[in-house]
Amino acid sequence: MTLLNGLSLDRNEIMKKVAAVIHDYMEIPVEKILEGTSFSELDSKFDSLALFEIRLALEKEFNFEAEEGDRDEPPANIHELTDELMAQLTGQMKKTNTTITVSYTHLRAHETGRN
Repeated sequence: MTLLNGLSLDRNEIMKKVAAVIHDYMEIPVEKILEGTSFSELDSKFDSLALFEIRLALEKEFNFEAEEGDRDEPPANIHELTDELMAQLTGQMKKTNTTITVSYTHLRAHETGRN
């Protein structure tokens, strides 16, 4: 189980949190969201603006800043959105770990006089 900011990167746990955010924003029952029905079938108001605002809410919920994706198409359902979010979180975690490693190496070099 991997952690980022104290958050488990368990796919099912993240999917439930994503569904809760969608529910809060769109007032769609969580159970229906978790079935994997396409967003457009869940609610006719689920458009690109709604998805943008949900992504912003997810950034706030998971305490990270998303990078622009390379996707041509927006995620069609909860599964695709969860996969996209997990990729973002994993990328954020790798950057954080790299920064920590570089900083530690830099610190050790200064301590030993090898800068």
